[in-house]
Parts: sequence; C-alpha cells; structure tokens
Amino acid sequence: AGKIVLFCSDGTWTEFVDDIARAGADGFIFEPSTSLEYVVGKYGRTHVIVGSEVDCRTLTFGTREEIKEHIDATLALTMGCPGFVFAVGNHIPSNVPVENALFYFEYLRRRWRR
Repeated sequence: AGKIVLFCSDGTWTEFVDDIARAGADGFIFEPSTSLEYVVGKYGRTHVIVGSEVDCRTLTFGTREEIKEHIDATLALTMGCPGFVFAVGNHIPSNVPVENALFYFEYLRRRWRR
C-alpha cells in the first residue's frame, strides 16, 4: 500500500500501454520505439513519464543536428507534462563520443525550461 509503481521495459509497447495503466502503473520508463506522442497525449498530465525521442544510437552515430532535432521534438511534446523526466533511450553507453554526450547535455540545459 502506498507504493508508486513505474513500469519499465525495453522494446515497443505502445499497443499495451493502456493495459499497463489500467493495471495500476503510476508511470512509464521506456525507449524511443514506444510512441512518446501517444503516451504524452494520454497520460502526460496524470503519470510519470521517463524517456525521450533521443536514443543512444543517435548520440553514438548521429550528427549534432540530429541530436538537436530529437531533443526539440521531445520538448515540444512534453513541456506540459508535470511528471516528465528526460532520459536517453538505452541510456548513454561508454561508446558514445564524449563530444556528443557533452553537446547533448549542454543543448538540453539551454533548451529545457519549466
């Protein structure tokens, strides 16, 4: 009783996120293959959402412009979500170029306003 439940899973689970919410999840932790737009549209005002459109592959192999685009797309969707936590899909592994990781953090810091 009184526990907060955050459902966390790899993979694409847009098609059953409603079932997870009905089962009692208070929030969701997911990677970019699950539709952030759908989850935000349905649960952005009522549930914790941990994720983004940014994936570790973008940080590893993408350009700064692609990193910007994914950050901007995420912020456009989530600015009205009180329980949103920005996270990179699949986290930030050791093979991400340091310059890209630093660019990601600095760009996000400049753009994210509550």
